[in-house]
Amino acid sequence: MTIRAAYSKRPDYQRAFRDVIGALTEEQLAMRPLGLRPTRPITPTRP
Repeated sequence: MTIRAAYSKRPDYQRAFRDVIGALTEEQLAMRPLGLRPTRPITPTRP
C-alpha cells in the first residue's frame, strides 16, 4: 500500500476547508481561543 491511498480524500477535505474559511468575515478570522490570547499586546521585535 502506498501513502497515496491514505490521502485519497485530501482534495475533498482541502476544498471543504477552503470553502468554510473563505466564508468567514474579517472579524471571525481575527478571533482567538481564550487560551491563545496574548496577555499583553503583541509588539514587533527588534532585530
